[in-house]
Amino acid sequence: MPAQNQNQPLSARDLLGAVALISSRQHGLISRRQLRDLGLSDSRIDSWARSGKILRVASGVFHMTGSPYTWHTRVLAACLANGGVASHRSAAALWGFRDMNRGRPEVSVPRNARARDASGRIHHPKDFELIRPTWIDDVPTTDAARVLIDMAAVVDAKALESMAYQFVNRRLGDWKDLLREHVRHARRGKPGTAAMRAVIDAHYGGATESALEDRLLHIVRDAGLPEPVKQFRIMDGPIELMRGDLAWPPHQVDAEADSEEFHLNPTSHTEDKIKRANARRIGWAVQEYTHEMMKHRVVWLCEDLSAVLRSRGARW
Repeated sequence: MPAQNQNQPLSARDLLGAVALISSRQHGLISRRQLRDLGLSDSRIDSWARSGKILRVASGVFHMTGSPYTWHTRVLAACLANGGVASHRSAAALWGFRDMNRGRPEVSVPRNARARDASGRIHHPKDFELIRPTWIDDVPTTDAARVLIDMAAVVDAKALESMAYQFVNRRLGDWKDLLREHVRHARRGKPGTAAMRAVIDAHYGGATESALEDRLLHIVRDAGLPEPVKQFRIMDGPIELMRGDLAWPPHQVDAEADSEEFHLNPTSHTEDKIKRANARRIGWAVQEYTHEMMKHRVVWLCEDLSAVLRSRGARW
């Protein structure tokens, strides 16, 4: 039997089979664009809708008559209609976080996208491009760490802490993943930033390190920041001004780990202040972080150091 010409329209039987196959993988849904790709004209699509073969459930999205209509169907319909991904409470429910009701679909779309369907709650995050979509039950959704970043803005502190421990205990990730994700997304005025910071700080506050400089390096690595150079000699021509605890020479950034002794020893305090002032004079950004910051303000520390590195051209 001769092979069918690729440009030849599908027979009615083959067309229905192709539609059924696509919709079976999409919780009974198919988009107008997918129907067009199969060779259907808009007029024929509208005719199918009038005849009851398909039912319009969202802008440009149809449900195959006779297929189950579930919560997953509603969420995916909102994604297909708006070109987005499941997020916030919908994403939390898909990931299986406790006490997440399968309510009204929530979808995140690009900031400048126009919401084409109002059947769900539509979010326009400024950092949409940072989302790394994954698929759960055939629905595009935000990754597990991003779920916590989004939920930090809409749940109370106790619920957020519970979700963080579920994230770690279920091995969806670890505390380093949460810290890195927070640093990636943190910005001034972003809803939920303070709440997420408090949860992560509470975890890191209980950790100890044998040396303060090692602890700072541990935090920098956990946050996914570029690898620094330890004890870098900051020079002004032939003169050594100081040795930076953790330095990023290409960007002239140095992070100093200040111990309690630093504040208790007036002579050392004054000498180090002069050295750091000289380094700043030749263009270095010298950031000073205390023992207390490394115990109780870990996330702020990472946000601050990340901002300085980015302002000086670092990319990672």
